[in-house]
Amino acid sequence: MNVRGHVPSGLHVHPDGTHVVHALGTSVVVMELSSGRQHFLTGHSHNVSCVDVSRSGKYIASGQINFMGFRAEVIVWSYDGLTRFGSHNLHKVKVEAVAFSANDMFMASLGGQDDGNVIVYDMATKDPLCGLTASQPTQGNSLVLCFCSTADDTFITGGDYTLRVWKINRKRRFITPTNVSVSEVKRKIRCLRVDSLDRYLYCGTTSGDILKVRLGQQEGQVPALVACLARVPEKKTRRTREGEAYTGGVWSLLMLPGDELLVGTGNGTVARLKESAQKPQNTIKLMKRITDRLMDEIQRNTVQGRVTTLTADGQGRVYIGTADSHIYTACPQSIRLTLLRTCHPTEVKEVTFPRACSELFVTCASEDTRIWHAPSGRELMRMAVPNMVCQCVQVTADGSTVITGWNDGNVRGYNPESGKLKFMIRDVHNRGVTALAPFSTGKLLITGGGEGQVRAWEIGRHTQTLRAALKEHRGSVTCLRLTRDDAECVSASTDGSCIIWDVRRFTRKTVLFANTLFMSVCYHPSEAQLITCGTDRKLAYWEIFDGSLIRELEAAQDGALNALDITSDGKYIVTGGDDKLLKVYRYSEGDCVPYLIQTRTLYLTRVPVYRQVYRYSEGDCVFTGVGHSTAISSLKISPDMKTVVSVGTDGAILCWKMPEDAAVGQ
Repeated sequence: MNVRGHVPSGLHVHPDGTHVVHALGTSVVVMELSSGRQHFLTGHSHNVSCVDVSRSGKYIASGQINFMGFRAEVIVWSYDGLTRFGSHNLHKVKVEAVAFSANDMFMASLGGQDDGNVIVYDMATKDPLCGLTASQPTQGNSLVLCFCSTADDTFITGGDYTLRVWKINRKRRFITPTNVSVSEVKRKIRCLRVDSLDRYLYCGTTSGDILKVRLGQQEGQVPALVACLARVPEKKTRRTREGEAYTGGVWSLLMLPGDELLVGTGNGTVARLKESAQKPQNTIKLMKRITDRLMDEIQRNTVQGRVTTLTADGQGRVYIGTADSHIYTACPQSIRLTLLRTCHPTEVKEVTFPRACSELFVTCASEDTRIWHAPSGRELMRMAVPNMVCQCVQVTADGSTVITGWNDGNVRGYNPESGKLKFMIRDVHNRGVTALAPFSTGKLLITGGGEGQVRAWEIGRHTQTLRAALKEHRGSVTCLRLTRDDAECVSASTDGSCIIWDVRRFTRKTVLFANTLFMSVCYHPSEAQLITCGTDRKLAYWEIFDGSLIRELEAAQDGALNALDITSDGKYIVTGGDDKLLKVYRYSEGDCVPYLIQTRTLYLTRVPVYRQVYRYSEGDCVFTGVGHSTAISSLKISPDMKTVVSVGTDGAILCWKMPEDAAVGQ
């Protein structure tokens, strides 16, 4: 699913240069660059797989991916009112690409491997005009699509060993393909760009070279390959002057003034190229073709991750999007990169605040743990372990150590200021560390594992020693919470039980049972009751003394509840789960707070910071708007009770403003 920054050409700048459009899970987000305000276009039933903005800026098109056997919808949005303009669901399973013609006359969409059709949508009648199989049976799958720069009736499709130019006959409601003559050259094409005069087509390939194709718009001409372009090698030999391909392939192209090309590659290279006057004296063996054109590399720079998007605004400023969910801005003349936004490229597992600090919070995801500055939304520090998954994170009471649990069964402690490793406890759990709870003194640490054990560790300056192993859970431990005096600890597990432990004597005190998989648990500030949530969609109140159930609330209409937290004064409970909704309940009454204001999305997948208001319907506790586009995996209330930070499986981190009467000092 393309929710990790991997959407090809998934970032677009509006022609007026004031807004950025990108995909986020099941939504299309329109962000205003000056204020950071964002608007969500919701309507897709599954993750958005492709996005395009018309050249006039009037329309936005998006396609989605769906489950096997189901139709994938293409939606056209009106930019002025941010409303649905039209749609069709003629593709199966997935839409690979969408594109608008030069004057917004047509919109073309390309189906995925299970569909294989190209559909032309008439913008005037709001109906599909015609369709045809995108590639021949002997060729590979078509993956990319683009229209000519001036002609509305011509578009190009390319992919694995296929490249075709199409003509649209509006009167006959028919499209005619013409295969591009490429001789013996075989390439997997991943991006297409047409020059401003529709003379030549440039195709980026996984081989690292660029195909230059004559479109043949004049009478008597047919589309044909002109040359395989490669850059002038850095190390020139005396005998040959062979072109050099880009490592990782060419995944994105952008036409610049003066017949220059901006190239984005699989290894993160961004280069500005121009055709060279010199010619090679030998063939490139890997390309199986005489490279009769070379490209001079004028400037180059490097970004983190594969370059998936190169786009420019009306002023010529370039925006670069990567598969690692980074957004850079650059001036094409100098390619001086500025990191605009960054994000986790994968599911965020957990979020936490330091005990007495509301300006910083910590998140963990695959391969890394990050420290964020909440007011500005900047990433301050990153602690990474390659090829591992960080499953839980906590901060010690004094804020001196960030403790992380990993799927390799190890616990790693980091210095939050330098990001250096302070200590590592090896082989803590044989099925990965899934939960952490550090003591307020910082000398003891409680860990939970995938095999169901709860263990206590003594943390010294140079040594870490196992103090106790509690083996009563039969399922994975999902959450650990300690009391303020470090006398008790409660562990929640997927075996349907929550166990309250005496961590001074390391014995069991009370057990709670329910017909659910417990996902989260927390103490009421009075420490007389527990609140739990799980896959039964219920918010449950429990008595700690005897483990009896006090009451239950139906807190979700669909899907499990994955996370909950309670304010330090005990007045409000915040929940989130698979229904993508963040809900706030009054603890005593058990009803929903009538409003919740979403003030800022610190880090969406590939674009941050917006301001938008969502309100509850008082009767059924449901948002009138959707913030997360996928399930909420974790949430945390800030120590000053003014903010709630929630994270999701789409990689988004959302910051919400709590009701005014819940904030400290109000």
